[in-house]
Amino acid sequence: MSLERGNLYNFSNIKEAEASYKSRRDLVLDKIIEIGSHASAPELLDIQRIKLRGKIKEGFIDREYLLKYNWPTEKILITEDIVDFLLPQKNSQKIERKEVLMPEIKKLNKVILPTKEGAAPEARDNNGMEKKRIFPRFEMLVDFLAQNGIKPDQYFCYQGENNPEMMRNESYIMFIIPELKKMVLVCDEEGNASYIIHTAPNAAEFQKLKKDEEMEENERDPSLYVSMSKPDLQALKKEFSLVSWVKWDEANWTMVMADDLTKKVDMAISREEISSFLESYGDLLQKENGESGNDGVAPEGWMTNGNISGLWKKDFYSIKNIANRYRETNPEWFKFFGSGKISRREYYSDELVLAIKKELADRNSLGHWMTNRGLCAATGRTARLIKKLTDKYRSTNPEWFKNLTSKVGREREYFSPELSEKIIKELDGYEVAPEGWMTNRSLKDKLGRSSQLVKATAGKYKQEHPDWFKFFLGNNKTNREHYSPVLVDMIEKELNEYALAPEGWMVNKALAILVDKEFSTVQKAVNPYKKTNPDWFKFFLGKGGSAGEHYSPELVEAIRKEFGKYDVAPDGWLTSGATATLVGKNAETVRKVAASYRKANPEWFKFFLAKRGGLVEHYSPDLLVIIKNKFSQYELAPDSWVNTKEVLDSFKRDAKMVRRVLDSHRETNPEWYKLFLDKRGIVTEHYSAELVAKVRSDLEIKH
Repeated sequence: MSLERGNLYNFSNIKEAEASYKSRRDLVLDKIIEIGSHASAPELLDIQRIKLRGKIKEGFIDREYLLKYNWPTEKILITEDIVDFLLPQKNSQKIERKEVLMPEIKKLNKVILPTKEGAAPEARDNNGMEKKRIFPRFEMLVDFLAQNGIKPDQYFCYQGENNPEMMRNESYIMFIIPELKKMVLVCDEEGNASYIIHTAPNAAEFQKLKKDEEMEENERDPSLYVSMSKPDLQALKKEFSLVSWVKWDEANWTMVMADDLTKKVDMAISREEISSFLESYGDLLQKENGESGNDGVAPEGWMTNGNISGLWKKDFYSIKNIANRYRETNPEWFKFFGSGKISRREYYSDELVLAIKKELADRNSLGHWMTNRGLCAATGRTARLIKKLTDKYRSTNPEWFKNLTSKVGREREYFSPELSEKIIKELDGYEVAPEGWMTNRSLKDKLGRSSQLVKATAGKYKQEHPDWFKFFLGNNKTNREHYSPVLVDMIEKELNEYALAPEGWMVNKALAILVDKEFSTVQKAVNPYKKTNPDWFKFFLGKGGSAGEHYSPELVEAIRKEFGKYDVAPDGWLTSGATATLVGKNAETVRKVAASYRKANPEWFKFFLAKRGGLVEHYSPDLLVIIKNKFSQYELAPDSWVNTKEVLDSFKRDAKMVRRVLDSHRETNPEWYKLFLDKRGIVTEHYSAELVAKVRSDLEIKH
């Protein structure tokens, strides 16, 4: 399959692997990184990057090794990101790689699939040694979805945080995939199964979650499942086939995932039924985990989660999350009761019931608190306008602003019902602009002046006369700032009084012609003077009758002198483009070769004026001789040798799988890999006919 990955050691010799894992791994990886870091030519660096990529796919890399190089603690492990991080290409050698589009990842401030109280540690082998090897299931699933036409904007992910007391070091990541009607939980760390939940938010609910808005509490709600434990999911799998459980198998993981992701499951169970079932299923899980409690009937006032859920019509997991916050500080508030025909269940004490009731009541009092986006949806106005209007009350009414945690675990700022009502009324009060009030755009159209000029002229009066600026509904029914008739009249008079430019003052275009440079080149040159010499910039009427920014004679002279510092390139010095034409190669290839000599011979690289303007780097005659000789070392590829693109085109298989098979014979048969010139004159790696035949055979076996 296209998404297979290997690992550092076979399962048959795992004990030996554990004994020498660190030293062997570090030796192999450090050697590759050391050689690549000191590579004298781009081609040599590329070879080490290929080797590093192969080792990553074989399972050599884990987060512990990456931390030595200060890899960000919570960053997801993606093969190409790791290669670029450990063996970056030099800026001058860097070629733009085709980025793998990744889905949006939303952070949750909670653990996804928390360990169930009393459960055994998750990831230990028979010797009690913790397994930390990484299998990039997240990357594999993203690849699988892409291959099947599901784009990153058609789904997104939640990434949770980790509890340091857990045996699991990597967080689970939940995929929300409406296209397949599935939610998937994957963890890259060994010993953690993948789970497929055969339901997902519908299109409207998906858009709400994408915007960090709360959706209806139903059986499609992701928040219902992220707080479940693994035993909970396994129970749902066993009883209702609502969940599929996929264990790691190097050869078959992707195939099993593909089967379960395309499986059609009729979701005929409600959220309430799920919560009720999991509570009643608790007695079996308690026995399996060796939990103890009290026999007999619970004392008066003690209630189960289900009792509270039914009484107050609240979600099972909302109540459980509130209760769990008291578990460590008040363990006596939690006890199991029941025996014989009475199912053993966990009960909450009357003190805990009161605490839960109080928190739920407090939450209800915040029922109409809204986020910026929620208020945007309610009013049909922009987030920028809502922020501008609400910010006015921050200092006078700070109690109207609170940071609250949404149902999906994201902390957001919420506005109180009082503030929301005030903003809604204020927006409803906006009227169509009275006669004579004009927007900046309508005024600049009337006067035939630039928008920048009209806005700058109006801005001079804003501090002294704020009442001349008000928001009214524009033609598109959105609120726009308008200028009063008094201000409009003043702007019109001021702009109409612009005089013709005095002698010696020039616009950008005229100065660009004078110094024989591009418009943008001149613009960059004059910008630094705006702070030091603002009087060198003024608006005057041009020959066409329109006002525009002009440069003073002093500024004109300064720019002429500045460009006069640089000479035209001496004979024999060429740009990278001219050099590429000379040797008949690609300009990017020429730049990569030249860059390898920059550190040792900086005098071979100088900037000179180009005819069309701007300073362009040129190569010395000495460097040009080396470049010409360099390319003469490489021959055109023989007919039987093919490059990577030709191999991929011939097999019509997944590119990552083909590359992995291509790289697998590099150490045993290095003579099958050579650098030749391709048809475009670019030096690139080619593969022998023997290697192509071997790859074809390997792919047929894997297929």
